[in-house]
Amino acid sequence: MVNCILLSLCISFVLFKDNQNLRNSFALYISVSCFPFPQDWNQTTYGLPTPFERGDAGKILPLALQHLTPTWVAVLGIGSVAAAVMSSMDSALLSSASMFTQNIYKTTLRKKASERELQWVIRISVLLVGLAGTSLAFGDDSVAALWILSGDLLYCVIFPQLVCVLHFQRANTYGAICGFVVGLLLRGLSGEPVLGIPPLLLYPGCREENDQIIQCFTYRTVAMLSSLISIMAVSWLLDLIFHRQLIPESWDILHVFKKKNKVDEDETPDPCEEMNQVLNTKF
Repeated sequence: MVNCILLSLCISFVLFKDNQNLRNSFALYISVSCFPFPQDWNQTTYGLPTPFERGDAGKILPLALQHLTPTWVAVLGIGSVAAAVMSSMDSALLSSASMFTQNIYKTTLRKKASERELQWVIRISVLLVGLAGTSLAFGDDSVAALWILSGDLLYCVIFPQLVCVLHFQRANTYGAICGFVVGLLLRGLSGEPVLGIPPLLLYPGCREENDQIIQCFTYRTVAMLSSLISIMAVSWLLDLIFHRQLIPESWDILHVFKKKNKVDEDETPDPCEEMNQVLNTKF
Protein backbone atom coordinates (compact mmCIF):
# COMPACT_ATOMS: atom_id res chain seq x y z
CA MET A 1 0.00 0.00 0.00
CA VAL A 2 2.72 2.44 1.00
CA ASN A 3 4.74 1.66 -2.15
CA CYS A 4 1.74 2.30 -4.41
CA ILE A 5 0.91 5.62 -2.77
CA LEU A 6 4.55 6.79 -2.79
CA LEU A 7 4.90 5.82 -6.45
CA SER A 8 1.76 7.74 -7.41
CA LEU A 9 2.91 10.80 -5.49
CA CYS A 10 6.35 10.77 -7.14
CA ILE A 11 4.83 10.49 -10.63
CA SER A 12 2.33 13.26 -9.94
CA PHE A 13 5.05 15.64 -8.64
CA VAL A 14 7.25 14.98 -11.67
CA LEU A 15 4.50 15.38 -14.29
CA PHE A 16 2.44 18.17 -12.74
CA LYS A 17 4.86 20.07 -10.52
CA ASP A 18 3.38 23.45 -11.51
CA ASN A 19 -0.31 22.58 -10.98
CA GLN A 20 -1.55 21.52 -7.55
CA ASN A 21 -5.02 20.40 -8.70
CA LEU A 22 -3.70 18.26 -11.51
CA ARG A 23 -1.12 16.74 -9.20
CA ASN A 24 -3.74 15.79 -6.60
CA SER A 25 -6.11 14.34 -9.20
CA PHE A 26 -3.44 12.22 -10.84
CA ALA A 27 -2.18 10.95 -7.48
CA LEU A 28 -5.72 9.96 -6.46
CA TYR A 29 -6.31 8.24 -9.81
CA ILE A 30 -3.14 6.17 -9.55
CA SER A 31 -3.81 5.31 -5.92
CA VAL A 32 -7.36 4.18 -6.62
CA SER A 33 -6.18 2.10 -9.57
CA CYS A 34 -3.38 0.40 -7.63
CA PHE A 35 -5.00 0.00 -4.23
CA PRO A 36 -8.66 0.31 -3.16
CA PHE A 37 -8.77 2.17 0.16
CA PRO A 38 -11.87 3.11 2.23
CA GLN A 39 -13.79 6.21 1.14
CA ASP A 40 -16.58 8.26 2.68
CA TRP A 41 -19.15 7.71 -0.08
CA ASN A 42 -21.67 9.88 1.78
CA GLN A 43 -19.66 12.95 0.71
CA THR A 44 -19.97 12.04 -2.98
CA THR A 45 -22.89 12.04 -5.40
CA TYR A 46 -23.02 8.25 -5.05
CA GLY A 47 -24.14 8.45 -1.42
CA LEU A 48 -24.86 5.59 0.96
CA PRO A 49 -24.97 2.60 1.18
CA THR A 50 -21.49 1.78 -0.08
CA PRO A 51 -20.84 -0.07 -3.37
CA PHE A 52 -20.10 -3.27 -1.46
CA GLU A 53 -23.45 -3.12 0.33
CA ARG A 54 -25.26 -2.45 -2.96
CA GLY A 55 -23.58 -5.38 -4.67
CA ASP A 56 -21.48 -3.13 -6.94
CA ALA A 57 -18.07 -4.23 -5.63
CA GLY A 58 -17.11 -5.47 -9.09
CA LYS A 59 -17.65 -1.94 -10.49
CA ILE A 60 -15.46 -0.17 -7.96
CA LEU A 61 -12.98 1.24 -10.50
CA PRO A 62 -15.53 3.02 -12.75
CA LEU A 63 -17.46 4.19 -9.67
CA ALA A 64 -14.29 5.59 -8.11
CA LEU A 65 -13.34 7.33 -11.34
CA GLN A 66 -16.82 8.82 -11.70
CA HIS A 67 -17.33 10.06 -8.15
CA LEU A 68 -13.81 10.57 -6.77
CA THR A 69 -11.94 12.17 -9.66
CA PRO A 70 -12.49 15.06 -12.10
CA THR A 71 -14.29 14.39 -15.36
CA TRP A 72 -11.19 14.46 -17.54
CA VAL A 73 -9.43 11.92 -15.29
CA ALA A 74 -12.49 9.65 -15.40
CA VAL A 75 -12.63 9.87 -19.20
CA LEU A 76 -8.90 9.15 -19.46
CA GLY A 77 -9.12 6.16 -17.10
CA ILE A 78 -12.18 4.59 -18.74
CA GLY A 79 -10.69 5.19 -22.18
CA SER A 80 -7.48 3.43 -21.19
CA VAL A 81 -9.39 0.42 -19.86
CA ALA A 82 -11.58 0.31 -22.97
CA ALA A 83 -8.53 0.44 -25.26
CA ALA A 84 -6.88 -2.44 -23.39
CA VAL A 85 -10.07 -4.51 -23.51
CA MET A 86 -10.58 -3.88 -27.23
CA SER A 87 -6.98 -4.83 -27.98
CA SER A 88 -7.33 -8.13 -26.14
CA MET A 89 -10.75 -8.74 -27.67
CA ASP A 90 -9.72 -8.34 -31.30
CA SER A 91 -6.68 -10.56 -30.68
CA ALA A 92 -8.93 -13.27 -29.26
CA LEU A 93 -11.37 -12.95 -32.18
CA LEU A 94 -8.66 -13.18 -34.83
CA SER A 95 -6.88 -16.11 -33.16
CA SER A 96 -10.12 -18.07 -32.70
CA ALA A 97 -11.21 -17.49 -36.29
CA SER A 98 -7.75 -18.37 -37.65
CA MET A 99 -7.52 -21.59 -35.63
CA PHE A 100 -10.97 -22.70 -36.78
CA THR A 101 -10.21 -21.90 -40.41
CA GLN A 102 -6.77 -23.52 -40.56
CA ASN A 103 -7.14 -26.44 -38.14
CA ILE A 104 -10.76 -27.48 -38.75
CA TYR A 105 -12.18 -26.04 -41.95
CA LYS A 106 -9.13 -26.36 -44.21
CA THR A 107 -7.72 -29.54 -42.64
CA THR A 108 -10.95 -31.55 -42.22
CA LEU A 109 -13.97 -29.99 -43.93
CA ARG A 110 -12.60 -28.41 -47.13
CA LYS A 111 -9.06 -29.49 -47.92
CA LYS A 112 -9.09 -27.89 -51.37
CA ALA A 113 -10.55 -24.56 -50.31
CA SER A 114 -9.24 -21.52 -52.16
CA GLU A 115 -7.68 -18.50 -50.48
CA ARG A 116 -10.75 -16.36 -51.18
CA GLU A 117 -12.98 -18.98 -49.58
CA LEU A 118 -10.75 -19.11 -46.49
CA GLN A 119 -10.91 -15.32 -46.20
CA TRP A 120 -14.71 -15.43 -46.13
CA VAL A 121 -14.62 -18.24 -43.57
CA ILE A 122 -12.38 -16.13 -41.32
CA ARG A 123 -14.72 -13.15 -41.62
CA ILE A 124 -17.81 -15.24 -40.79
CA SER A 125 -15.95 -16.92 -37.92
CA VAL A 126 -14.98 -13.53 -36.46
CA LEU A 127 -18.63 -12.45 -36.63
CA LEU A 128 -19.92 -15.63 -34.99
CA VAL A 129 -17.28 -15.64 -32.23
CA GLY A 130 -17.97 -11.95 -31.56
CA LEU A 131 -21.71 -12.58 -31.26
CA ALA A 132 -21.10 -15.52 -28.94
CA GLY A 133 -18.79 -13.47 -26.73
CA THR A 134 -21.27 -10.58 -26.66
CA SER A 135 -24.10 -12.89 -25.60
CA LEU A 136 -21.95 -14.32 -22.80
CA ALA A 137 -21.03 -10.81 -21.63
CA PHE A 138 -24.70 -9.79 -21.45
CA GLY A 139 -25.55 -12.96 -19.54
CA ASP A 140 -23.38 -12.17 -16.50
CA ASP A 141 -22.10 -9.01 -14.81
CA SER A 142 -18.78 -10.48 -13.67
CA VAL A 143 -15.87 -10.70 -16.06
CA ALA A 144 -13.98 -12.76 -13.46
CA ALA A 145 -16.75 -15.38 -13.55
CA LEU A 146 -16.38 -15.73 -17.33
CA TRP A 147 -12.61 -15.96 -16.95
CA ILE A 148 -12.99 -18.74 -14.37
CA LEU A 149 -15.47 -20.50 -16.65
CA SER A 150 -13.00 -20.43 -19.55
CA GLY A 151 -10.33 -21.96 -17.31
CA ASP A 152 -12.87 -24.57 -16.24
CA LEU A 153 -13.53 -25.58 -19.85
CA LEU A 154 -9.81 -25.64 -20.63
CA TYR A 155 -9.25 -28.03 -17.73
CA CYS A 156 -12.14 -30.34 -18.60
CA VAL A 157 -11.86 -30.39 -22.41
CA ILE A 158 -8.53 -29.07 -23.70
CA PHE A 159 -6.14 -30.37 -21.04
CA PRO A 160 -6.79 -34.10 -21.85
CA GLN A 161 -6.17 -33.35 -25.54
CA LEU A 162 -2.82 -31.74 -24.74
CA VAL A 163 -1.72 -34.62 -22.50
CA CYS A 164 -2.55 -37.25 -25.13
CA VAL A 165 -0.86 -35.33 -27.94
CA LEU A 166 2.36 -35.05 -25.96
CA HIS A 167 2.51 -38.42 -24.18
CA PHE A 168 0.27 -40.90 -26.06
CA GLN A 169 1.63 -41.81 -29.49
CA ARG A 170 -1.50 -43.66 -30.64
CA ALA A 171 -3.76 -40.66 -30.14
CA ASN A 172 -5.71 -39.83 -33.30
CA THR A 173 -8.54 -37.67 -34.55
CA TYR A 174 -11.30 -40.11 -33.67
CA GLY A 175 -10.17 -40.33 -30.07
CA ALA A 176 -9.81 -36.55 -29.86
CA ILE A 177 -13.37 -36.00 -31.11
CA CYS A 178 -14.76 -38.62 -28.73
CA GLY A 179 -12.88 -37.15 -25.76
CA PHE A 180 -14.01 -33.64 -26.64
CA VAL A 181 -17.66 -34.70 -26.77
CA VAL A 182 -17.46 -36.74 -23.56
CA GLY A 183 -15.71 -33.98 -21.58
CA LEU A 184 -18.03 -31.23 -22.81
CA LEU A 185 -21.14 -33.36 -22.26
CA LEU A 186 -20.24 -34.35 -18.71
CA ARG A 187 -19.28 -30.79 -17.84
CA GLY A 188 -22.54 -29.43 -19.24
CA LEU A 189 -24.68 -32.03 -17.48
CA SER A 190 -23.04 -31.10 -14.17
CA GLY A 191 -24.58 -27.63 -14.41
CA GLU A 192 -23.13 -24.13 -14.58
CA PRO A 193 -24.65 -21.23 -12.58
CA VAL A 194 -22.86 -18.58 -14.68
CA LEU A 195 -24.69 -19.69 -17.83
CA GLY A 196 -27.89 -20.60 -15.99
CA ILE A 197 -27.58 -24.33 -16.79
CA PRO A 198 -29.20 -26.50 -14.09
CA PRO A 199 -27.39 -29.71 -13.09
CA LEU A 200 -28.93 -32.83 -14.64
CA LEU A 201 -26.21 -35.22 -13.47
CA LEU A 202 -26.19 -35.24 -9.66
CA TYR A 203 -23.03 -36.50 -7.96
CA PRO A 204 -22.73 -37.78 -4.38
CA GLY A 205 -22.75 -35.04 -1.75
CA CYS A 206 -24.82 -32.50 -3.70
CA ARG A 207 -27.11 -30.24 -1.67
CA GLU A 208 -29.75 -27.63 -2.28
CA GLU A 209 -29.36 -24.04 -1.08
CA ASN A 210 -31.79 -21.22 -1.92
CA ASP A 211 -33.55 -23.33 -4.56
CA GLN A 212 -30.22 -24.01 -6.25
CA ILE A 213 -28.38 -27.35 -6.36
CA ILE A 214 -24.71 -27.13 -5.40
CA GLN A 215 -22.31 -29.87 -6.48
CA CYS A 216 -19.79 -30.71 -3.75
CA PHE A 217 -18.22 -33.58 -5.68
CA THR A 218 -15.13 -33.08 -7.89
CA TYR A 219 -17.19 -33.17 -11.07
CA ARG A 220 -14.65 -31.18 -13.07
CA THR A 221 -11.94 -33.77 -12.44
CA VAL A 222 -14.42 -36.52 -13.32
CA ALA A 223 -15.13 -34.84 -16.66
CA MET A 224 -11.40 -34.36 -17.32
CA LEU A 225 -10.50 -37.98 -16.50
CA SER A 226 -13.44 -39.30 -18.53
CA SER A 227 -12.30 -37.25 -21.52
CA LEU A 228 -8.71 -38.49 -21.10
CA ILE A 229 -9.77 -42.14 -20.84
CA SER A 230 -12.08 -41.76 -23.85
CA ILE A 231 -9.30 -40.36 -26.02
CA MET A 232 -6.89 -43.14 -25.09
CA ALA A 233 -9.44 -45.96 -25.33
CA VAL A 234 -10.99 -44.93 -28.66
CA SER A 235 -7.61 -44.13 -30.23
CA TRP A 236 -6.06 -47.43 -29.13
CA LEU A 237 -9.11 -49.46 -30.16
CA LEU A 238 -9.42 -47.96 -33.64
CA ASP A 239 -5.67 -48.14 -34.19
CA LEU A 240 -5.79 -51.85 -33.37
CA ILE A 241 -8.83 -52.48 -35.57
CA PHE A 242 -7.48 -50.72 -38.65
CA HIS A 243 -3.97 -52.16 -38.36
CA ARG A 244 -5.31 -55.72 -38.10
CA GLN A 245 -7.75 -54.94 -40.94
CA LEU A 246 -10.78 -56.06 -38.96
CA ILE A 247 -12.81 -53.45 -40.83
CA PRO A 248 -12.18 -52.15 -44.36
CA GLU A 249 -9.95 -49.13 -44.78
CA SER A 250 -12.73 -47.33 -46.67
CA TRP A 251 -14.46 -46.79 -43.32
CA ASP A 252 -11.69 -44.38 -42.34
CA ILE A 253 -13.76 -41.32 -43.27
CA LEU A 254 -11.25 -38.85 -41.81
CA HIS A 255 -8.31 -40.53 -43.61
CA VAL A 256 -6.32 -40.82 -40.40
CA PHE A 257 -4.88 -44.29 -40.91
CA LYS A 258 -4.51 -43.93 -44.68
CA LYS A 259 -2.09 -41.06 -44.14
CA LYS A 260 -0.33 -42.94 -41.37
CA ASN A 261 0.16 -46.03 -43.52
CA LYS A 262 1.43 -43.90 -46.39
CA VAL A 263 3.95 -42.18 -44.13
CA ASP A 264 5.13 -45.55 -42.78
CA GLU A 265 5.62 -46.87 -46.31
CA ASP A 266 7.62 -43.79 -47.27
CA GLU A 267 9.83 -44.19 -44.22
CA THR A 268 10.46 -47.93 -44.76
CA PRO A 269 14.02 -48.28 -46.13
CA ASP A 270 14.67 -50.20 -49.33
CA PRO A 271 16.94 -53.31 -48.81
CA CYS A 272 18.82 -52.60 -52.03
CA GLU A 273 19.60 -49.06 -50.93
CA GLU A 274 20.84 -50.36 -47.56
CA MET A 275 23.15 -52.88 -49.30
CA ASN A 276 24.56 -50.17 -51.57
CA GLN A 277 25.25 -47.95 -48.56
CA VAL A 278 27.07 -50.81 -46.81
CA LEU A 279 29.20 -51.55 -49.87
CA ASN A 280 30.06 -47.89 -50.37
CA THR A 281 31.08 -47.67 -46.74
CA LYS A 282 33.36 -50.71 -47.04
CA PHE A 283 35.04 -49.41 -50.20
